[in-house]
Amino acid sequence: KSRRGPKMASGPCKAFCTSAKQYGDVMFRWKGSVLPYSAFFALPSTIAAAVLHYTWNPDLKGSDNPVLSGFGNVWGAYTFALGFLIVFRNNQAYSRFMEGASKVQEIRAELHNCASILIAFCNGKEEAQEAVEDF
Repeated sequence: KSRRGPKMASGPCKAFCTSAKQYGDVMFRWKGSVLPYSAFFALPSTIAAAVLHYTWNPDLKGSDNPVLSGFGNVWGAYTFALGFLIVFRNNQAYSRFMEGASKVQEIRAELHNCASILIAFCNGKEEAQEAVEDF
Protein backbone atom coordinates (compact mmCIF):
# COMPACT_ATOMS: atom_id res chain seq x y z
CA LYS A 1 0.00 0.00 0.00
CA SER A 2 1.49 3.35 -0.99
CA ARG A 3 1.32 6.21 1.43
CA ARG A 4 0.11 9.46 -0.06
CA GLY A 5 0.12 11.41 3.17
CA PRO A 6 -2.68 12.09 5.62
CA LYS A 7 -6.21 12.28 4.34
CA MET A 8 -7.30 15.88 4.33
CA ALA A 9 -10.79 17.22 4.77
CA SER A 10 -12.86 17.84 1.69
CA GLY A 11 -14.73 20.96 0.71
CA PRO A 12 -13.64 24.58 1.02
CA CYS A 13 -11.48 23.84 4.10
CA LYS A 14 -9.54 20.94 2.57
CA ALA A 15 -6.22 22.74 3.05
CA PHE A 16 -6.57 22.47 6.83
CA CYS A 17 -6.33 19.34 8.93
CA THR A 18 -9.42 18.18 10.79
CA SER A 19 -7.76 16.59 13.81
CA ALA A 20 -4.62 16.82 15.89
CA LYS A 21 -3.46 13.42 14.61
CA GLN A 22 -3.61 14.59 11.00
CA TYR A 23 -1.77 17.78 11.96
CA GLY A 24 0.96 15.70 13.61
CA ASP A 25 1.21 13.45 10.55
CA VAL A 26 1.74 16.44 8.32
CA MET A 27 4.25 18.20 10.57
CA PHE A 28 6.42 15.23 11.52
CA ARG A 29 6.58 12.99 8.47
CA TRP A 30 10.13 12.08 7.45
CA LYS A 31 9.72 11.84 3.69
CA GLY A 32 10.32 15.25 2.13
CA SER A 33 11.23 16.82 5.47
CA VAL A 34 14.36 18.73 6.46
CA LEU A 35 14.19 17.40 10.02
CA PRO A 36 16.38 14.28 9.46
CA TYR A 37 19.07 16.31 7.70
CA SER A 38 19.10 19.07 10.31
CA ALA A 39 19.00 16.53 13.17
CA PHE A 40 22.09 14.86 11.68
CA PHE A 41 24.05 18.06 12.31
CA ALA A 42 22.27 19.34 15.43
CA LEU A 43 22.24 16.24 17.64
CA PRO A 44 26.04 15.73 17.93
CA SER A 45 26.50 19.37 18.93
CA THR A 46 23.65 19.13 21.43
CA ILE A 47 25.07 15.98 22.98
CA ALA A 48 28.57 17.51 23.19
CA ALA A 49 27.21 20.66 24.84
CA ALA A 50 25.23 18.64 27.38
CA VAL A 51 28.22 16.45 28.24
CA LEU A 52 30.50 19.47 28.65
CA HIS A 53 27.93 21.26 30.79
CA TYR A 54 27.52 18.36 33.22
CA THR A 55 31.20 17.36 33.39
CA TRP A 56 32.68 20.83 33.69
CA ASN A 57 33.96 21.68 37.15
CA PRO A 58 31.08 23.42 38.95
CA ASP A 59 33.55 25.69 40.79
CA LEU A 60 34.70 27.22 37.50
CA LYS A 61 31.28 28.05 36.09
CA GLY A 62 30.15 31.61 35.71
CA SER A 63 32.09 34.74 36.62
CA ASP A 64 34.50 32.92 38.97
CA ASN A 65 36.28 31.26 36.06
CA PRO A 66 39.51 33.16 35.26
CA VAL A 67 39.43 31.93 31.65
CA LEU A 68 36.03 33.54 31.08
CA SER A 69 36.72 36.79 32.94
CA GLY A 70 36.94 38.94 29.77
CA PHE A 71 34.22 37.10 27.88
CA GLY A 72 31.61 39.78 28.59
CA ASN A 73 33.74 42.45 26.91
CA VAL A 74 34.40 40.25 23.89
CA TRP A 75 30.72 39.37 23.64
CA GLY A 76 29.73 43.04 23.83
CA ALA A 77 32.19 44.00 21.08
CA TYR A 78 31.00 41.14 18.90
CA THR A 79 27.36 42.09 19.41
CA PHE A 80 28.08 45.73 18.61
CA ALA A 81 29.99 44.87 15.42
CA LEU A 82 27.32 42.42 14.28
CA GLY A 83 24.54 44.92 14.97
CA PHE A 84 26.42 47.65 13.11
CA LEU A 85 26.90 45.41 10.08
CA ILE A 86 23.25 44.36 10.04
CA VAL A 87 22.06 47.97 10.26
CA PHE A 88 24.52 49.06 7.55
CA ARG A 89 23.44 46.29 5.17
CA ASN A 90 19.76 46.97 5.82
CA ASN A 91 20.25 50.66 5.06
CA GLN A 92 22.06 49.80 1.81
CA ALA A 93 19.32 47.37 0.79
CA TYR A 94 16.60 49.89 1.61
CA SER A 95 18.32 52.65 -0.38
CA ARG A 96 18.70 50.31 -3.37
CA PHE A 97 15.06 49.32 -3.12
CA MET A 98 13.93 52.95 -2.94
CA GLU A 99 16.14 53.88 -5.91
CA GLY A 100 14.66 51.01 -7.93
CA ALA A 101 11.12 51.95 -6.93
CA SER A 102 11.70 55.58 -7.93
CA LYS A 103 13.15 54.50 -11.30
CA VAL A 104 10.10 52.30 -11.94
CA GLN A 105 7.88 55.27 -11.09
CA GLU A 106 9.86 57.48 -13.50
CA ILE A 107 9.47 54.89 -16.28
CA ARG A 108 5.75 54.66 -15.55
CA ALA A 109 5.38 58.43 -15.73
CA GLU A 110 7.32 58.60 -19.00
CA LEU A 111 5.22 55.83 -20.54
CA HIS A 112 2.03 57.53 -19.39
CA ASN A 113 3.24 60.83 -20.89
CA CYS A 114 4.14 59.09 -24.16
CA ALA A 115 0.76 57.36 -24.37
CA SER A 116 -1.05 60.60 -23.55
CA ILE A 117 0.78 62.47 -26.31
CA LEU A 118 0.12 59.70 -28.84
CA ILE A 119 -3.57 59.64 -28.02
CA ALA A 120 -3.78 63.44 -28.08
CA PHE A 121 -2.25 63.62 -31.55
CA CYS A 122 -4.30 60.74 -32.97
CA ASN A 123 -6.97 63.12 -34.07
CA GLY A 124 -8.68 62.95 -37.43
CA LYS A 125 -9.94 66.53 -37.46
CA GLU A 126 -8.63 68.80 -40.21
CA GLU A 127 -7.93 71.74 -37.89
CA ALA A 128 -5.57 69.55 -35.78
CA GLN A 129 -3.50 68.27 -38.74
CA GLU A 130 -1.03 71.14 -38.54
CA ALA A 131 -0.27 70.43 -34.86
CA VAL A 132 0.13 66.72 -35.64
CA GLU A 133 2.58 67.44 -38.45
CA ASP A 134 4.54 69.84 -36.21
CA PHE A 135 4.85 67.11 -33.60
